[in-house]
Amino acid sequence: MTVTIFKSRRSILRGIAAIVFVVLFFGLIGTIVIFVAAPQSDPGKRIGLTLLGIGSWLVSLIFLWHYLKEAPKVTITVSGIRIKSLFVDVNIPFHEIEKLELAQKSELRVFFHSTDMESTIIRSKNHGNFVLWDHYYGNSALMKSILQKLNDLLEEGQLEVGSLLYAQVPAKQLIYKVSQYDVRLEKFTTYQGNLLLNWNTLIILGSLVPAILFVDKLTIGAILVFLLPYGLVGYQSHYFMVSDKYLRVRNYLWFWVDTTYRLEDIREVVIETPEQLARSARVVLKDFSFSVKPAGSLRVKDWSEFMNDLGHKGVPIRDDDGLSDE
Repeated sequence: MTVTIFKSRRSILRGIAAIVFVVLFFGLIGTIVIFVAAPQSDPGKRIGLTLLGIGSWLVSLIFLWHYLKEAPKVTITVSGIRIKSLFVDVNIPFHEIEKLELAQKSELRVFFHSTDMESTIIRSKNHGNFVLWDHYYGNSALMKSILQKLNDLLEEGQLEVGSLLYAQVPAKQLIYKVSQYDVRLEKFTTYQGNLLLNWNTLIILGSLVPAILFVDKLTIGAILVFLLPYGLVGYQSHYFMVSDKYLRVRNYLWFWVDTTYRLEDIREVVIETPEQLARSARVVLKDFSFSVKPAGSLRVKDWSEFMNDLGHKGVPIRDDDGLSDE
């Protein structure tokens, strides 16, 4: 009987819920077009609408195929790694693992669109390479922690059957929450850019115009005109404060956001620009848990100073946007 060390779990929000929504959305459109709109249309348009509905169904199926293909089940045992989906079922013994890359951007392609996403890459000698996208897995941090230990054993030449049973693989590294009391005496350097002259603030101010003009007729629509941009833009309005011991993240629109990390708990800070978001800092902790903090008000100069400050304090920086070259 094989002893199992780890089993992957798909993310409910970023994986299962997202793909179910997309599949149902395009599937519903195709069903309405074929069974409702097409029968009631002119004969000349009926064929076109039917083809449109079938195309919508195909898009739905392609998204489902993509998810099932790109989010396989990962099982780590005492003897190897198993990658299983509807399209592949491969057992990779430890002695066939050539390299493990735990902090890597890889190209994720859907249809004709592609984007770089955070991933883990398993390179094997006889079975090719397998890319595991972090956002598809709800326990990706634990998976990376175990793979990190595998990688350490691999580099030491000690990776063999049963070696994980005797290796110290913590279920989750303890990272204690920082309180306001802990930082009361700290002197922080703030990196926030121009809080007034940036797109985030201008969008919020623009959304206030309908509410001001129709203050005597305040409706749900007018409120939503303000609240929707406030929610979407507020997520991209973080700024950073750095001391000798801590990294503090605040938000000048979501004033209640206040998160502080010990510098010694940070594995790396990744500077990146996620799709359809402002340039961000991905704070990755020692247990591989992470949080993405978009900061639309910072200019290139602010980002460079922020990276240099963290780097001088011993925090590893991964500049995926290439700002150090500018």
